[in-house]
Amino acid sequence: MMNCLRQTLLIPAVVVVLALAAACAGPIPTPTPQPPIPTSTPTPTLTPTPTPGPPTATPTPTATPVPPTPTPTPTMPVAIETSASAMVRVSVDGAQWTGVMIDPNGTFLTATDQLGNSPRVDFVTEQGATGSAWLVGRDDAAGLALFRVIAPTQLYAAVSVVAGQTIQLNQEMGILQYASAGVLLDKRTTQIVGFNFDGNTGLQYVKLLAGALRGSEGGALVDNQSTLRGIRISDTQMVSTGIGKMGEAWAMTADGLALMVLPTLQSGYVYTRPNAAETEFGAPPPIPAIFSGDITIGGAPAVSGSRLYARLVKSGKPDLWVSSSLTTTGRYLISLSILQSGYEGAQVEFWFDGQKSITTGSYVPGQIRSEVLSF
Repeated sequence: MMNCLRQTLLIPAVVVVLALAAACAGPIPTPTPQPPIPTSTPTPTLTPTPTPGPPTATPTPTATPVPPTPTPTPTMPVAIETSASAMVRVSVDGAQWTGVMIDPNGTFLTATDQLGNSPRVDFVTEQGATGSAWLVGRDDAAGLALFRVIAPTQLYAAVSVVAGQTIQLNQEMGILQYASAGVLLDKRTTQIVGFNFDGNTGLQYVKLLAGALRGSEGGALVDNQSTLRGIRISDTQMVSTGIGKMGEAWAMTADGLALMVLPTLQSGYVYTRPNAAETEFGAPPPIPAIFSGDITIGGAPAVSGSRLYARLVKSGKPDLWVSSSLTTTGRYLISLSILQSGYEGAQVEFWFDGQKSITTGSYVPGQIRSEVLSF
């Protein structure tokens, strides 16, 4: 009974469901497509370009320091050989002695002991170059003269004169000289064995462990740096200044050379001590021969203070030189008062700064002549 009731109640519900299903089972409408929603294009993010900075320096590897190789101290034999090229053999009227180049342009120092009154000397370098040189300045009180090569055609080996370097007692030095009229350069080591001063001039001298040799005057004293530390003086000069005794060897130091003697010589100063060998004591003064007149140098009047030289030349007699300083611009007067006999009629040449005038004269005592000189 109950089952029939449940069936009776279920049938209408099923019918309703089926009806709804049938209604829903009709054609399904096609949906209208919607336009796509545009997708926004993302703005690209720009990466900033980095500003270039200074390049990073690559560190240089630090080199391991190498200790410097010490410069070996030159030995004296090497210094002597180096300095030898600056030596010159000086000669005039058969006499020969030593000189040393101090300027590559041809200026050399030498001694005045055997120079006489000559302003012109001949020379030979250690390398064999020959020539003539003209006097720049002379100081017989110091016993030294400075010469300049006439018309040099080359540069010469030279040594430096350096002041302010102390010389020690027993210090080893090199000495270079042409001794005893030899043609070979005497090169040897020596030692400083004493010191002395000239009270009149203040010049300093050193005593050398060496012998007294004729012709060695003007020789060079050098150190192991090939620097000129002194110049040898003659026996006559040594005794006359009271520096030492005969038979000893002395040299003027570079201090005196550089600070006092060289500046005087370079200025053109000329002091000539009377030479006893050229004087005949007891003879009456001879009557001079006088020459005077106008003088030009390169077409211009010679300046006051310039020095004019006259040379007397006669066969069989040594040349004699006489000099005179001009007291008036463009005018000269030179008096030839010759003490030695046998020069009457000798030819008179006129020289100025190493140049010879084409004008010549004749030596006649008592004669006064006017000559125009041009150089």
